[in-house]
Amino acid sequence: MPRPASQADPSPLPARPDRAAAEAEREYPVREYIAGLSIELARMARWDEDERLAILLEAAAARATEPRAGRPPIETVEPVARPS
Repeated sequence: MPRPASQADPSPLPARPDRAAAEAEREYPVREYIAGLSIELARMARWDEDERLAILLEAAAARATEPRAGRPPIETVEPVARPS
């Protein structure tokens, strides 16, 4: 049963800021995080002898490091390249 307006929840959740406003406040390195995590996951897949999964994860890491329009290229801690 809905509450009457006079009994509205006294502690509503704050409105979620839109993405542009959040980015204006601070630049969170999402793509850098994705690249780094994908590299680590690729190592784990290779350790588990799943070469196909490792290759796919390395491709995701490489894609995450590609420059996007209006943004500088991403620098990673390690080069994103498949070991020989």
